[in-house]
Amino acid sequence: MIEETKAFTNRDEKMIQYVSLIGIFERSHILMGFENALCACMEEPEEFGEMLKALTEHKIRLYKKVYEIVKPDILVYHDDMATQASQFLSTDFYNQYLFPEYKRIVAAAREIGYKYIIHHSCGRIEKLIPDWLDCGFDGWDSVMNCNDLVQIKKEYGDKIVFMPGLDTQGVLGKAGSSRQAIEKMVVEWMNMLASDGTGLIIDSTPAYSLNPANEVICLEFIKKHGKPFMDA
Repeated sequence: MIEETKAFTNRDEKMIQYVSLIGIFERSHILMGFENALCACMEEPEEFGEMLKALTEHKIRLYKKVYEIVKPDILVYHDDMATQASQFLSTDFYNQYLFPEYKRIVAAAREIGYKYIIHHSCGRIEKLIPDWLDCGFDGWDSVMNCNDLVQIKKEYGDKIVFMPGLDTQGVLGKAGSSRQAIEKMVVEWMNMLASDGTGLIIDSTPAYSLNPANEVICLEFIKKHGKPFMDA
């Protein structure tokens, strides 16, 4: 797979994206169980912080090895931080324990050679975007509409790239959605996040909640109308 990627990718025309699943917070609750991890970060914050530092070191070693072999242009760092209603933990906690490690990850990734670093998080994370920008992330992957996307675009549209999954839990996730409804949704998202012709990358990676038939319709429409929209 690695050799195929290197052989069939024209680096003058396309970029290679490396998606790094299981971020340091996700790894903590995989190792300990979600409930135990949340209790530990409250009851034993110093020890929890040391674990995050060790996980960060592991990530950085991994990113070096991946870059040596493939030399991706883009690193997508995956670390879900919220439900659709709110963050898992307070912004103060994230600032104290997670974001210092994120800064280390972003700085190391840039030094290694990654050109763009994107943060993936599902859920309602709108209050965290200023902190992500301070950490050095270039974009946000997922972009769920449980957030105030209009306001986010207004405040941060010139500072962050949006990589949305579109309405994967709505129109795209429902069996039998009409072509008209899907196309209407795509146009609405383009108007919302790229009205100025910038800042939007629509990912073609299938989402877990995506209906396969709807995905085909969605991608066909994007390929046909996406570039003319951006050029308008």
